[in-house]
Amino acid sequence: MNSTEHLKYQLETLASYEPSDLDYPEFDVAYEDENGFEGFHTVCCTEIAKRAVERIYKLESILAQVKPYLVAAESGSMSRNNSEALAGELLELTEKL
Repeated sequence: MNSTEHLKYQLETLASYEPSDLDYPEFDVAYEDENGFEGFHTVCCTEIAKRAVERIYKLESILAQVKPYLVAAESGSMSRNNSEALAGELLELTEKL
């Protein structure tokens, strides 16, 4: 198991807890907006873990979709038209991020 797999497993484990199972599941995060105003937001570590692992899986899915195109581009087997099509498809995938 590599470090990314360990991280996913740890996040999945944390996300599986109910906040009531933890002594202090919430913490405050300070923010500053573009105008310099500060604010605080209380967040729950289990919810953050859930969102983080979902994001990791989504990014891995997008990378899996991109990989065949990158292999073809690297091998030099793409025509100019195919390269332009690839650029368009990659742009669409990055917009899903």
